[in-house]
Order: sequence, then C-alpha cells, then structure tokens
Amino acid sequence: MIKRCIKKKLFVPNNRFEISSLSLSQLCSNVQNTIQASFTKTYWVTAEIGELKVNRTGHCYLELIEKKSSNDRVEARIRATIWANIYRMMKPYFETTTHHLFEAGIKALFNVTVEYHKIYGLSLNIRDVDPTYTMGDMARKRKEIIQRLQAEGVMNMNRELPFPELANKVAVVSSSSAAGYGDFVNQLNNNPYGYKFYVKLFEASMQGDDAEKSIVDALDKINRYDGFFDVLVIARGGGATVDLASFDSYWMAFNVSQFPIPVITGIGHDRDETVLDMVACKSVKTPTAAADFLIERMYDADIYLTSLEDAFTENVNARLQYQKSQLDNINQKVYRKVNELMNDHKMFLLKTAQALKHSARKSIHNNKNILSHKTIQLEHEKVSVLTKNRQKIEMFSYRNKGVVESFLKAQNQKLSYYKKSAEYLDPSRILKRGYSITRIDGKVIHSLRDVGLKDEIITILSEGEMKSKVTDILPNERKK
Repeated sequence: MIKRCIKKKLFVPNNRFEISSLSLSQLCSNVQNTIQASFTKTYWVTAEIGELKVNRTGHCYLELIEKKSSNDRVEARIRATIWANIYRMMKPYFETTTHHLFEAGIKALFNVTVEYHKIYGLSLNIRDVDPTYTMGDMARKRKEIIQRLQAEGVMNMNRELPFPELANKVAVVSSSSAAGYGDFVNQLNNNPYGYKFYVKLFEASMQGDDAEKSIVDALDKINRYDGFFDVLVIARGGGATVDLASFDSYWMAFNVSQFPIPVITGIGHDRDETVLDMVACKSVKTPTAAADFLIERMYDADIYLTSLEDAFTENVNARLQYQKSQLDNINQKVYRKVNELMNDHKMFLLKTAQALKHSARKSIHNNKNILSHKTIQLEHEKVSVLTKNRQKIEMFSYRNKGVVESFLKAQNQKLSYYKKSAEYLDPSRILKRGYSITRIDGKVIHSLRDVGLKDEIITILSEGEMKSKVTDILPNERKK
C-alpha cells in the first residue's frame, strides 16, 4: 500500500484550510516502492516485439505490444530493456534455436522483472527468452499461411504448370553480390554438354525486412516480359539460416504460387522447408543444385530427342526397306508383264510383216502389169503425137520460109550500118583528126568544176599521153 501522505499546511487566501499534498518525486518514489514490494519475482510474459533498437553500447531497447487476435488492434504496450551483457548471449541463442531473426514482428515468451524509474517510468527488464514458444508461434503462423493459401486455391497452382522440355531462357531473382548467384551462372555456363542458357538477373534483397517487397517487385518486372522466359529461379545461397523467415511470407508465397512460369527455389538450406519451397514448382537445396536440375532437364530432353531421332531413323529405314522390297516385287511383275507384252507384240509384228510382205508382192505384181499396159499405150500415143507434130512443123516451115528470109535480110542491113557508125566514132580516129581527151584520176573531164588548182591531169593524144599540173582556171567569161 502507498505510505501515508506527508501533510503540509497551505494557505489559501479565500478559503483558510489545510490541504495534504505530495511532490512529484515523492509520488514516483511511492509508486516505485509499491511496485518493488508487489512484484518481487520474475514473470514469464508473452508479447510481440513492436520496436527494437540497439545502441552503440550494446543495450537493446524494445517496445512490447499485445494485439487483439480478431483485428490486430493493440490492447497493451510497454517499454522493455535487455542489458548488453544479457543481449549478447540471448540473441544468438534465440536465432540459432528458432532459425529466425530476433527482430520486430516476432512473438516470444520473455522472462521479465517489473521496473519503475522516477524519470523513465514503468518498464520491463528482460532477463531471458524461451525460443520454443516462438518456434510454436512461428509454426502456428506458418500453418495459418499454408491453410490460407489452400483455402484460396493457389497452393499448387505453380506446381501444376507443365515444365518446359527445353528451359534455356532463365530469369533469376537474386542479389548480384551473392555467391550463390555466381555459382549458379558458372554451373550453367560451364556445363559438360555445352548447352547454351540465356540468364537475366532481376536484382532483389534476399534477407532482412525489405526482402519480401524487393522479391515481389522483381517478380512484377519479370511479368512485363510477357512469356519470354521459360523458367524463374529464386537463388539465395549462403547467409545465415535465421534469414529464412523472409521466405515464410504469405504475400511472397501468394505471388510465386500464381506466377505464370515454373519457379525453382534454391535458397541454400538443408533442413527446413519454407512456404516458398512448398508453393514453387521445384524446390532444391542450393543455387548450384538449381543449375544442375536445369542441365539435367536439358540432358533428358537431349536424350529423348536423340532417341526420337534414332527411332525415326530406324522406322524410316525399315519403311524404306519394306518399300524397296515392294518395289522389287513390282519391278519383277512389271518385267514379266513387259516381256509378255513384248513377245505378244513381236508375234503380232511378225504376222503383220508377213501379211504386209504378201500384200506388197501382190500389189507390186498388179501394179507391174498395169504399168506394162500403160507403157504400151503411151508408146502408141507417143508415135501418134510425134507424127502429128512433125506434120504441123513441116506445114509451118513451108508457110513461113519467105517471111523469115525477108526478116534476116533486113537485120543484116542494120548490122552493116551499125558497124560503119562504130568505126566512124572510134576514139582513135577522132584523136587522129586533132582532138584530145583529158582525164583526172582516171575520169574524163567534162567541166571546169571537175578540176582544182594544182591537180595533175593527163591529156591523151593520137601519138601518146602527157601529164600537166593545173596552175590557173580561166572561165569563158574571162576571155570575153
């Protein structure tokens, strides 16, 4: 109980009476004493960490809250402290046991003492934590997430997608600085079969408070490629096991479960299966194992296609062999049939030739008789025609003998006249009468226009020729 108040006498101007009062520090001391007297032992308290800060000296300051289960409304709130000497041991113990970060948002069972300070007020001093309670709470939340996904009908949507036979266009959600991403790319690029993979990284934070939002944002970016990629790989690789809690997120699992292409998770853990692993199409332990899985799928497809090729080749060869045997049988039948037809036609041709030969001999004999008869007729007709024509010729000759003689005489007289004229006009006789002929380049000069100055001309006389060079040309007008 609060101790009896110390009474002081106060003077009130209008109302003169005494009032009992305390100073603030006295009141706080009374509260402190009462709390220390009432809460003498440690208590186990279940609460959720609302805020958590660690200062540079290593002391951890928290705000513990309790929410109403129906609407997450805060029903209670109190400050708490974990001193550095306890926090250094409590944090790794909790995280290695639960595989979850000791951070805001978790619900835990704390061993506390109730403290009251006149300046800092009421708070709890955390002395220990029970990780098994948090593990149970995490398992409960995880179960609720799984049940919610199942109730919404999306739990197995990604697992039910058909996996591509040739998955060589790979989208990767990871951190570029993560060793697991480097191992994944190196394993793909240096596979022993020489398969080619196209890998594109979509950068994301793979641990911490922003991992969920960062990974979901990366998924949205991949969706914009509209079916270009064959498969998505979420590669974590390395890092603390406590960071796996990010992959038990409902929102991340909800997006991965409905992703339009198969998702492979390789987030680098051996023991626990996260909710993300449960909704993904394929879950493997490490990024390297994810790369091996893709290589094996390509190898299986390669073997399958090779077997198809071999089977196809074998079937084609068998079919060709069968068709060849069929063709050989047909060829033999055709050969026999052709031979039969050729023999039939040969016999037909022989019979036809004999018939034609007999018919030709008969026709020749008949035509020979006709020709002999015609020859005799033509001989008689020829003698008759010749006799008649001879008589006509003799008659014509007798009637036209005088006409021909007169015509020949007149033609002889004309020839004598032409001969005398030709002798009179002979150039040699003209030259003897004192005339000459002048030529240039073998052509007779008929006009002054045919000659130019300095031209060489030849003058022909009866006694011979002389050459001259034209020095001047004098037309008739000049003489006048």
